[in-house]
Amino acid sequence: MSGDFRCTRGEDKVETFKLLSTASLRSDVSTKVVTIGADVEIIMMKRVAGNEGGSVRKNRIIWWKDGRKLEDVDRFVQSRTSVGFKLRISNVTKADAGIYFANLQNEKRQNAAGFLLVIKSDIIRCPTCNNGGICDENSASCQCSPGYAGTDCSQVCQTNHFGPACMFNCGELSDNRQADCRGLQVCYSTGCRCAAGWKGSNCDQPCGEGEYGSDCSLDCNCLPLEQCDHQHGCICREENLVNGRCVQTSSGNIAAATTEASLQESPNVPVLPIIDPIITVFNDSLMVNPGGKAIVKCTVETHPPVKPPNHANVYLSSLLNPEDIWPRRSIYHEHSTATEFEVQVESSYPGPYWCKAKIGDKIYSQKFSFTIKVLPIPISPPYLVPSYNRTYSLKINLNTNKYRGDGPIVKQVLIYRKHQSIHFVTFPGTIVNDTALIEGLEPYTLYGFSVILHRPGLNSKPVHGPEALLRTNCGRPKRGPTIVYSYATDFTTMFISWRVPDIKVVQGKVLGYEIFFKQLGLGEEGSWQDLKITIGSKTSTTLSHMKKQAIYSVRMNLYNCNGSSPYTDPVRITMGKLETPTGSQVTVGRVNSTSIPYSWETPSNAQPYTILSYEIFFCEIYNETHTNERRLNVTGREYMYAGLQPFTPYIFKVRAFNHEGPGNFSREIEVKTKEAAPTAPLEQKVSTFDESSLQLVWREPTKKNGVIRNYQVQIQSTEKIWTDYNCTLISDFEKITKSCYIDNLEEYTSYKLRVRARTIVSGPWSDVIKAKTKSTTPLAKPIDVQAKARSGSEIELKWKAPPEDPYWGPLVGYQVIYDDDSAQMHQNWNTKFVPVPNTSTIITGLRPETVYHFCIAAKSEKNRNFYQ
Repeated sequence: MSGDFRCTRGEDKVETFKLLSTASLRSDVSTKVVTIGADVEIIMMKRVAGNEGGSVRKNRIIWWKDGRKLEDVDRFVQSRTSVGFKLRISNVTKADAGIYFANLQNEKRQNAAGFLLVIKSDIIRCPTCNNGGICDENSASCQCSPGYAGTDCSQVCQTNHFGPACMFNCGELSDNRQADCRGLQVCYSTGCRCAAGWKGSNCDQPCGEGEYGSDCSLDCNCLPLEQCDHQHGCICREENLVNGRCVQTSSGNIAAATTEASLQESPNVPVLPIIDPIITVFNDSLMVNPGGKAIVKCTVETHPPVKPPNHANVYLSSLLNPEDIWPRRSIYHEHSTATEFEVQVESSYPGPYWCKAKIGDKIYSQKFSFTIKVLPIPISPPYLVPSYNRTYSLKINLNTNKYRGDGPIVKQVLIYRKHQSIHFVTFPGTIVNDTALIEGLEPYTLYGFSVILHRPGLNSKPVHGPEALLRTNCGRPKRGPTIVYSYATDFTTMFISWRVPDIKVVQGKVLGYEIFFKQLGLGEEGSWQDLKITIGSKTSTTLSHMKKQAIYSVRMNLYNCNGSSPYTDPVRITMGKLETPTGSQVTVGRVNSTSIPYSWETPSNAQPYTILSYEIFFCEIYNETHTNERRLNVTGREYMYAGLQPFTPYIFKVRAFNHEGPGNFSREIEVKTKEAAPTAPLEQKVSTFDESSLQLVWREPTKKNGVIRNYQVQIQSTEKIWTDYNCTLISDFEKITKSCYIDNLEEYTSYKLRVRARTIVSGPWSDVIKAKTKSTTPLAKPIDVQAKARSGSEIELKWKAPPEDPYWGPLVGYQVIYDDDSAQMHQNWNTKFVPVPNTSTIITGLRPETVYHFCIAAKSEKNRNFYQ
């Protein structure tokens, strides 16, 4: 897979690209780092048969940046070179940074060559980045080239190691397990770099003579005894390295076992003269603030064959402290040791100090002293930005243009506190153009503001400048005053006094009060009137020209420079003495079966506006007792009860309430609702029936809803037409069950019956029931008839009675007819009657050797004719 790749975390971004091995183009370098405003040339070389270079006359190229095709513009100029193509960018800006691709016009973009352009500011905030390290402007730290580490990239990695803290091993990362870092690349936010000792777009070209480091970007300037290593630069030649020392030999080679003593004795092995080490104390670390800590940087440089001292042989000493100061860290190089010391500097003793190095039996030193600076203090206090004053925030100008003490000013700190508080709070926000917006303050509160200025170095005991007292604006009052006393001094004047809440609740100075009053009893038409008092210190007042015996609702609020508070809870004030209301005169409106309307007058000893409400009492009279009592408060003077029971008496009375309490009830009014249709009769059934009549029985409706005048009975036969039947009602002793005798009906016929009650209107029909009259003739025949000859002249007959049926019977007996084969008609046969309960008989006087026929029929009580 080829193309550009990006990885981001927060504001950090790393970009790189991957190329196909078959790509026709290659860039001369994979990454360039330039400053803003510089001119850049990007060169793409054409590959011919696997080699760089070749003719480009017949080809055209397409340039891309971050996926967008580039055109010739003022700052982007495309041209050809003898080996490829060139893109020149003039006066680069931050926006020009990114990944550039180029591909031949007749090829796909996947075969393009890539190039990463990194743009950095010309303002360097990092320490000096050694060995080709690049300053990362976002983190203000060095991003070391592969093969180097440390804050200033001066620490050399072990051979074939690279990356942050030299953590990567080339042999473990390379696909072909090559330990020499060939083809490996490290990408930072400042660009991608080849591992130390390699260059080219694929990092597979070794450094040339005199080159070393990442991308072979560093030059070797070696001493005569040294040689240029493509990863580490100048190192001692192997034939001159004896017991860790680099020495001159006559033969150019010496055995590793040769001792230093034998070298000194041998006239053929001259030793290089030993030069005293150079101890350097950097001046930028000697500027210190009073009572602060200084980070002293001391470097000891040696010359071959002398090795630089280790961590335990470099230290600081002074006349102030008999104990030596040892370095907090050291960085070793081939010819130098860089150390850092942390020194607590006393204002009374700037020096002298000595940086000392012990090399062999000798101690070398470099004398230095600190320059103690005067901390800067603003001359004038900060001030409020004109026209900006808010309830919960203040915009402050720090006013730090003029100050006493030493600069430069590297940091401004704004501190503030509530007036008379001993604790300051540090402003956590951003100061822009000497201005700070402080939010989250309390309304109408006095704050003290001061500024602390910082100069370079540690400021252990900063001193703030003069303090400015500034107040926030008023906040809207959270609560109004509390009404303490409120009463009528006579029939037309009332007195009100109140208590003012705490200043934290008012959130400002009280400018005045507003009193609102409204006469009660006027319904929605009553409106609030107001009285404005603009004297904030006043806490009582009187209101005149009120109405006699009127009742007023009074409320109030206060206001400050930001607005008004919420209203107080209203209080009621009665102008004069109220009397208990007398009973009202009640009028009943038009009554129907389910509702009764009532209306009443204002009590004769009261005004309408003095009445707060009315209580009405309403109940049903059942068996001369009150049931289902209802009490209700209303503000009007009429009310209608609905959903009542028809033909039911109810009682009503009413009384008025004023501020003195309830008055007397009116006299009780008893009213009965009108009649309505009754409910349907219940439990209807047929009690008795015969062949021409039946008796219908039912129970009265559950709710009569009036006086039942009569019942309407209807009957329906096979014609399916309902016919009224005027019958005589028969009641039981409790007058709950009713019955009707219905005659002149057809024998053995089915009928449907229903009934309904009627007051002034008819109610619903009852459920329909079915009935059938009886039959006078038996409707079934004897079964299981058996005949058995007893002798030559007798035959015994046996049978079973027909099934019982409520619609015919009872039976009186059986008709037996018989004859021999000569008889043709039944009416000419012989007969014999057998009374019940007998179901057998013996027929005598018969002729021998003769076939007889027998038939048996049942006979009922009402009809002696047999059925079958």
